[in-house]
Amino acid sequence: MSTDEPLLRQVLAHARRVRPEECVGLLGPHSVWPLRNVAAEPSDSFELDPLEVARALSAGFPVEGLYHSHPQGAVAGVPAPSARDVCLFLGSGWRYWIVDPSQGSCGCWRWTGVSFVPE
Repeated sequence: MSTDEPLLRQVLAHARRVRPEECVGLLGPHSVWPLRNVAAEPSDSFELDPLEVARALSAGFPVEGLYHSHPQGAVAGVPAPSARDVCLFLGSGWRYWIVDPSQGSCGCWRWTGVSFVPE
C-alpha cells in the first residue's frame, strides 16, 4: 500500500466526518483537497462538485488523483474499486485511494486507462 500517513489520516477524518455518506476529494503529492459529495444518493455513490474542483484547480492544487470512501466497509479486506468506480474513472495514471472509515484501512490503486492496478 502506497500511502502517506499524514494524508491518510486526513482522508480518514473526512470519511468519518461525513459517514454514512461517501466522502470524496482530490489527492496531491503532499496534500488533499476535500470536496463535497453532490451525488443524488451520497450514501451509495459519489459525484464531484464541479465548482469545488474548479476552485481547487484555480488555486493551483496539483491534482495527482482522487479519494473516496466505502462507508459500508470493504468487501474482502482491502477497499477496492467497485464496478461503478471502474465505469466512472477517467484520470489515466492517477492515484486512487478508497478508504473504509470503520476499519481505518485504505486501498491504493492506479488507473491505467483500462483497469485499476494495486499501487
